[in-house]
Amino acid sequence: MTVKPLHTQLQWLPGQQEVLDRVRNSYVHTDEETQGASVRFLHVDGKTGSGMTSVLLECAVRACKEAKVLIVCHYEFSMRNIKFQLAHMEGVNGILVETLQGTLNQRSFDLDDKTAFTSLPVLHQCDLILMDEGAQYANDEWDCFLRFVQAGPHKPFLVIGTDFQQCRPVKKIDDDLIRIEGQRIKKFCKEIPSVALDSVLYGSCVCGKSMSVALYSGLNLNLSLLIKEISE
Repeated sequence: MTVKPLHTQLQWLPGQQEVLDRVRNSYVHTDEETQGASVRFLHVDGKTGSGMTSVLLECAVRACKEAKVLIVCHYEFSMRNIKFQLAHMEGVNGILVETLQGTLNQRSFDLDDKTAFTSLPVLHQCDLILMDEGAQYANDEWDCFLRFVQAGPHKPFLVIGTDFQQCRPVKKIDDDLIRIEGQRIKKFCKEIPSVALDSVLYGSCVCGKSMSVALYSGLNLNLSLLIKEISE
């Protein structure tokens, strides 16, 4: 049995609070027409130590009682980590957490006909999609994902969390050539509304905790939960 942490009210920094407010306003529209006419994208520029993933998790927890939420990660380890960190509260079990590749594996389209896309149900049932580790997505998988998000009549609100100072993904062309990827999602993020989160040094405060606690509490929690599961 997985034991989830309790949800606590934290003190957020100004940039973090702005993200929470913008996301909150994205899924409170009363009709599809008003929702479709609103801006449906937000870029969160979160450097290392900015608490970006914590903010995305808080967005998901706050929205889950009113909206269908999907969290998209790049790595399976990140997906498992996020599932562990989702706070225990009403509606949280309805939050979907998946890798980008896992989401795209549900696709149905002809690879030889780039226009023959079929709607991805998991995306078009969602009101809010939170994408973590956005800087790690290769061009082709990002193009495919974005195309699916934009294809259906129901327009989810897509939040893209990135740290473009991280190492970029690469794609092997042949034995002697590799290509740096990630340019397309970076270009897209420059064209949509954006919020930059400040990095917080050790000893400062983020989310109501010291930075050292904020950075490592999730890992310590996961280890303690794993030990508890094994012992049971």
